[in-house]
Amino acid sequence: MHPAFPAARRPLLALPALLLSGVPFAAIAHGADQATASADGFTAMPVKVTVTRTGTMYQMQGVSLDHLVGDGIPLLGATIPAVTDAKGRLQLDLDGTGHPTTVKAGHLTVAMATTPGKPKEKLDLWLAKSPGGDWQYRTVTVLGLQIGADHLQVIDVAGDGTFATPGATALAWDGCTYAFAVPAADQRWCTPHYVCTGLTVDAATHHATVRAKPLATALAATLPLLTNLNQLRAGLGLTPRPEDPLLSTGLQQHCHYMNLAGNLSVSENQGQAGYSPEGDDAAKNSLVGHDPDMAGVPMYFLCKFYHRIDLVRPGTTAFGLGSEGIFSAIDGRRDLPSGGPWPVLIPAPDADGVPTAFSPESPDPLGGQGAGGFAITAYFDSAPTLTAWSLKKAGAGQPATDVPCLVFDSTQGGMVAYNRIEKVAALIPKEPLAAKSVYQVSMTVTLDGTTWTRQWSFTTGQ
Repeated sequence: MHPAFPAARRPLLALPALLLSGVPFAAIAHGADQATASADGFTAMPVKVTVTRTGTMYQMQGVSLDHLVGDGIPLLGATIPAVTDAKGRLQLDLDGTGHPTTVKAGHLTVAMATTPGKPKEKLDLWLAKSPGGDWQYRTVTVLGLQIGADHLQVIDVAGDGTFATPGATALAWDGCTYAFAVPAADQRWCTPHYVCTGLTVDAATHHATVRAKPLATALAATLPLLTNLNQLRAGLGLTPRPEDPLLSTGLQQHCHYMNLAGNLSVSENQGQAGYSPEGDDAAKNSLVGHDPDMAGVPMYFLCKFYHRIDLVRPGTTAFGLGSEGIFSAIDGRRDLPSGGPWPVLIPAPDADGVPTAFSPESPDPLGGQGAGGFAITAYFDSAPTLTAWSLKKAGAGQPATDVPCLVFDSTQGGMVAYNRIEKVAALIPKEPLAAKSVYQVSMTVTLDGTTWTRQWSFTTGQ
């Protein structure tokens, strides 16, 4: 199951002026050359690698790990021929003799010859039959990586039995059921305790190398912001990222400004104590809040609607962070040199421990109605229009019941201009969700002339 969401917090937060103006989010690639500029401090880290069959059915945002069997399963440069007989049974030619064997749904271990004279390499597959009758498979052999005290799993996304194909492998933090695509070799990404770059995995030997340094922030007080933000992102299948000190400089100036004034603000006034052009610019491009517990701020942002996007953009490569007194700030929109995967669904399919309530924000998407349920959002790379939707509460042995919702997309709901900027289709339940309950979501949207549809479920927490 998806790891439980941490408990929501209570800070008061304000939407930054950039969004209020309706100006599209900036995509200033401050971090485009960081791999070279930040090379000092990175050292080659020993990586312990294990090969194992996982019992976790990993998932990814916007990517399926299940592949059609069709007329064969391509593994390690060869193909296992496959046929489906008249009774719908799957038959595989496992030994290459031309005489297929009937196999059942579930685990299957296959042995593939990759190098003459060497033992065959064993891979574990999971076979399943879709409701439409098509056979599907996924690779459930994973590589376990240990970097320092941190454990990760390398997952075969392409289903070809390799773990070194660029763009076709993924990483999952230990304890997470969602994985994120292995970043490009020149990008920085995070484990719980390290900033890493340059991960390589040898396809033949499974030997891995990585360069890393301890996870840190320019200001020690902002480290809880980053660690909890990255825990949220890793749990949602989004790449956990480090700090961008260039962005943090302006944010820290703005937090100093707010602390001197004793007020939350999304801009600065010339002549007021602590004013700086850099702080004013940072304020207009960031989420700002106040709470004595910095660690709880990312989850509280996630429990909103319009503020959520700055935490969950899949293309963000680094975050700006600021903190002083009870004031804090996060910039997640200006280090955006890359895109997808899209869509990003929150709650993620099969998520557990999902918060039940919406956290009030300004502007108010609920139109003053008061309390609401946790927002259900689907973010895309272009503005979607919802054509059909439902939210149902599953009953124990009883029919599922409809949950009334407010609806948001590029044409309706709340501040439509903001919906278009965020490229979001969303449902906000009109009442808080019930605790420890299963909810079923269905969305159909039109997107650039095509139709996207998805059904998924999630479970609420306390």
